[in-house]
Amino acid sequence: MIIKIGVKTTEPELVAYLEVNPEESETMALAKLNSLISSKGVKPRDPSMIVYIDEKENPGCRKEVMIPLNKEVKGIPSKVFPQLRAGFLVFADVERPITYYYDLLLKHLEERELKPKHYGICTSIEAIYEPEQFGYGNMSLVDEDKPEVYETEIIIPIED
Repeated sequence: MIIKIGVKTTEPELVAYLEVNPEESETMALAKLNSLISSKGVKPRDPSMIVYIDEKENPGCRKEVMIPLNKEVKGIPSKVFPQLRAGFLVFADVERPITYYYDLLLKHLEERELKPKHYGICTSIEAIYEPEQFGYGNMSLVDEDKPEVYETEIIIPIED
């Protein structure tokens, strides 16, 4: 289900980050970054992000994982992620692959005569927002009556 689709200009944001090795999963890299942030007594903020520096489909695509921070913390690699003009699509769905939503966003941009642009920063971002309430049942990992649905935002930089 699509929640929002459109064009926006992001704000520069302080983020903790780690480079993802080609053989490493993004999920494991995010877990490592979350653990590092938590070990410093800092509460991670939403969203957790996977930033594709190269085209996502390319073998050896360079990637980073990022989590917003309220302030710099010693021992946590951080940087300011710059402002971007971008197309975005937010969805909550477990039935369709993410490529389905990439295609919808690219079609939306094409219909508006907007073109993706690689700024040398990234080709796309996948931002994952945790559910407000997890709905975990008593003594179980997942309550099947209340499945958790994460919202995912796809962000593709566009030409100004």
